[in-house]
Amino acid sequence: MRVFFVTKNERKWEECEAIVAKLKAGRDIEVLWGKYEIEEILETDHDKLIREKALKAWEHVRAPVFVEHGGLQINYFNLLPGTLVQPFWRAMEQDLGAKIPPGVDRGAVSLRGACYCDGRTRKVFQVERKGVIAEQPRGSAGFHWDPLFIPDDQPDPSRPARTYAEMTQEEKLSVSGSHEVIGALLDHLSPKKAG
Repeated sequence: MRVFFVTKNERKWEECEAIVAKLKAGRDIEVLWGKYEIEEILETDHDKLIREKALKAWEHVRAPVFVEHGGLQINYFNLLPGTLVQPFWRAMEQDLGAKIPPGVDRGAVSLRGACYCDGRTRKVFQVERKGVIAEQPRGSAGFHWDPLFIPDDQPDPSRPARTYAEMTQEEKLSVSGSHEVIGALLDHLSPKKAG
């Protein structure tokens, strides 16, 4: 089976490609990069947003596709930005952590989702990760809010808690939920062959 991962974001494609390379063994599936910009609706419902995004991707490619969308719910900001990461990030960028006063709840939830669309059906896969927002950006890897999100699940609990941007790509993907979401999507499209 051939399916296109539709995103304009090269880093998202690189992460997807790394996950697929790890999980592809024993599957009859080929994942290609559909390097297209899909206009996202302003929607706070993660499920609705990702379904609409997948349908738009399918209308553009006219072949089986999947899209990914992340979100970040920050307790201090009444669960914003949620799915509205891009406009929120453009407004605050690296200052986000400093906008939360000392001693206040810095809790956050990272949302990760993928939606497959073949023109007839859409199937959504989602996962959440709890964590906190760092006071200042830490690390240079990743993109958007990776330097600010410290997940509760750490790849090496013996080390001090790190942001996604302080982790290697493999570490980040193992705890961010991306591995789980894309793995579930691949299982849906092409279960591993026995033997």
